[in-house]
Amino acid sequence: RVLHEPQPDAAAGQAGVMCVAMPPPDVHARSADSAAIISSEPRWAVCGGMDGCAHVLAISDGAEQQTLRLASRPDIGWVMAAVLGYGAAGNALLLAGSYEGTAFLYSAERRAADDSRAAPAFPHKEFALARRLQVGSNPDSDGVLCVALHAPLGLALCGTNEGTLCVWAVDDAALPSSPNTATLSSSPNAAPLRVPPTTAGGLSALTWRVPPAAECAAGAAGAAELLSAAEDGSVTRWRVARGSGAAGGAAAGGAAAGCGFDGAAAAPAAERLQVLQAGGEVLGVACGP
Repeated sequence: RVLHEPQPDAAAGQAGVMCVAMPPPDVHARSADSAAIISSEPRWAVCGGMDGCAHVLAISDGAEQQTLRLASRPDIGWVMAAVLGYGAAGNALLLAGSYEGTAFLYSAERRAADDSRAAPAFPHKEFALARRLQVGSNPDSDGVLCVALHAPLGLALCGTNEGTLCVWAVDDAALPSSPNTATLSSSPNAAPLRVPPTTAGGLSALTWRVPPAAECAAGAAGAAELLSAAEDGSVTRWRVARGSGAAGGAAAGGAAAGCGFDGAAAAPAAERLQVLQAGGEVLGVACGP
């Protein structure tokens, strides 16, 4: 089944799909609702491309649920990376990165039970912008090539065209069941932790060693391991955390069983642990179950 095709009037150079993302298992689905079926098979997906948009699609028939325009410049505003997750309240989260040097964090509130039955393909309200995360303005250095999201730790990450790893602390105020504009506007462009590049090319891919949802279920501490791939051929293993979790491995900010982060004052931290591979050009990385 074809889920997305370029519009017939799409300009040259704006038809390509650059990324696709599918949500993790929806552990927040209402098990008490007799009409709800909790399944590991996702019913919706997101793709981003050279048209500067992120498209929310129903997998059953390819119907477009929502179109989010990220780009301000059509020549370089390509959506290069996207990742999906769930907040503590069950709201859907979308983190998308643009080659312009910006990442966008969206939140979609879960529909009421009756509304979910009426719209089973996408059991959420429309995505609303929660945070605009500014890396820079020069695509040659600041263009976002990859993103990662760890909602239980309140971390959003981007890899840039020059090899910098950017880490934002995104506290629970930015991941509500219903976005609170007054809270979010207090720091819309908070500066990230920037880990200077040690590679000769851009960071092309990021992935968690253990999926955030699995860490949450297992009661993980306030840190997680990340793998990054770079265009110079290196694959690096990282430890990222909030506050003291990077150094001591203790749960940062008193997070309960690793699910949801309530220590908004704790800054993010990142530590290189190991270079797993070097040589060639690495454009993707994945971890086995």
